[in-house]
Amino acid sequence: MKRSRAGIIFVHSSNEMYGADKVLLQVLQTLPETDRRSAKVWLPDDSSPSEFRLDAELKRIALDFEIRALPILRRKYLSPRFLPKTLTMMIRTAAELLRLKPHTVYLTTSASLAVGILARLIGVPHVVLHCQEVWRGREAHVLGALAMSATECLCISQASLVGLKGPIRNRSRVMLNGVPESEHPRIDPLGRDGRLNFLVASRWNSWKGHSTLLSAWDSGAPLGELVVVGGAPEIGQAVDVRGLVAEMANRDTVVIRGEVRDITKLVDAADFVVVPSDEPEPFGLIAIEAFARGRAVIGSNGGGLSEIVDEGTTGRLFPLRDVNALRAVMEDLDVAQAQAMGAAARDSYLRTYSIEAFNSRFRSFWTEILPSAGAY
Repeated sequence: MKRSRAGIIFVHSSNEMYGADKVLLQVLQTLPETDRRSAKVWLPDDSSPSEFRLDAELKRIALDFEIRALPILRRKYLSPRFLPKTLTMMIRTAAELLRLKPHTVYLTTSASLAVGILARLIGVPHVVLHCQEVWRGREAHVLGALAMSATECLCISQASLVGLKGPIRNRSRVMLNGVPESEHPRIDPLGRDGRLNFLVASRWNSWKGHSTLLSAWDSGAPLGELVVVGGAPEIGQAVDVRGLVAEMANRDTVVIRGEVRDITKLVDAADFVVVPSDEPEPFGLIAIEAFARGRAVIGSNGGGLSEIVDEGTTGRLFPLRDVNALRAVMEDLDVAQAQAMGAAARDSYLRTYSIEAFNSRFRSFWTEILPSAGAY
């Protein structure tokens, strides 16, 4: 079938290397070869310089990308002060879409929905929203109205789908994330002399639960060693993790590693990976990264984490923001549980969250909307 339009444009809302950024790279790899060669990725030009950037990875794997001014849904762009700039970005984005005439515009997060509206207004046949958030409160209704432009919506968890508002729910499905195997051989949990090692790895956003975790860690005798990986987000409210640790009585048992390119060895060195988010996680990619390495997860009981972690089998769950409950969970753990739950977590990864399962799901999706997908 001859294509009358010029491929797919992926519109991404950041230029980092965290959850949604990693997922985009995996989605790109599932495209039929013809579409992968013609695909283009648009990245926003308002990202701060960082050592770990998505554009560097796109360049490494030879995928076409462009850094440009995009009307990403950020609070500052919706203020009166930025209104002229926002309108200019929308006009220029619409003009470029009209010039390129893509067959599909793929919105990698809900923050890109303004571009979806422009795409539909100029007649782009397919606007795909990859919903990697849990919509809540008044914002959910605003996003639901904007999402009317999407012809398909892929939600990364049941929690993400349930949070949708408006007609978009009728055009939505759950599409679980997956992660590839690391090239490094897996090793058994350490558990040296009965001491457990814990790892938390995420952006230092205010809702990621670092304060909850550090308060629980410091509310009694040392539990072992806690390694903290990550850094402050480019956009949004951050928590001062280093400052919180500096005020702890047990600060000598906390190791701050900051941002790292590959967390595989740090996961291997942990007995448990902790995902202590204060708000429901849309998914929790780090949880299945831990599962892939045979590590159990201690997670807050909300959103996608409650779907991933099987309480008492592949990890433990505690109520959101409950410092005492988290402390009780960590005190209850031992090396034997780390090994048993880690083995069950690995089985869960192989069944549901492997990159092979992820690729299969997306290839079926591309077959539905791309004329060239018959090339599989």
